[in-house]
Amino acid sequence: MAAVAEPSVGTDQAPQPEPGCDLELLKELVGPTGAWRSWSSQLHHHDAGLAHALGAFIQYQKPKKVIDMGCGSGFYVRALRARGVECDGFDGHEDTKDLTGGLCYHADFADPELPEKISSEGYDWCICLEVFEHVPKDLEDQLVDCLIAGCGKGLVLSVATPGQGGLGHVNEQPHEYVIHRLEERGLALDANSHLRLRQYCQLPWFRENLLVFRRPESGPAELA
Repeated sequence: MAAVAEPSVGTDQAPQPEPGCDLELLKELVGPTGAWRSWSSQLHHHDAGLAHALGAFIQYQKPKKVIDMGCGSGFYVRALRARGVECDGFDGHEDTKDLTGGLCYHADFADPELPEKISSEGYDWCICLEVFEHVPKDLEDQLVDCLIAGCGKGLVLSVATPGQGGLGHVNEQPHEYVIHRLEERGLALDANSHLRLRQYCQLPWFRENLLVFRRPESGPAELA
């Protein structure tokens, strides 16, 4: 791993870089708001098993519209669109439009108007994978606002827990902390769904960190 920052766990303390990490490389690849930049786009890991299962799961929900926040190269957006699901995606990388062939667009969680923009689109389901741990603690509230704005019915989220480590991980959090934060905002954990989805994941961090939430009024879920 090129560089790792010591995560901030449930506090407002700024993360500190690990001893011996390449600070110049870290600055080149990770922006101040947690977004990857430059050639870091080549470092994305995609989970084909999760993409297949997630596509089936979301398709079963019959959503009108889905948003993938922190979509990277657009891998999961393509998986959903292949099933006929209308899905948008954005990422903090400034070259997102070019990197995805025009499929997705650039947006940053530091934009104070982003939650309102997301809310105006009327998304039913939100996907946010490998993002939470990259967003600095001082932007966590803004990230949560965006997640809530994009999940009219439900949310599929992954959150790296303390000690996992990774390029630009600055806000690794216990799942209990994240669950509490989202329950405070009116979501309910759908453990049955995320346990099912985890069975199809090929990458170990998704098998451990994938979570599904629902609006209580959205009804039961099944994996098609």
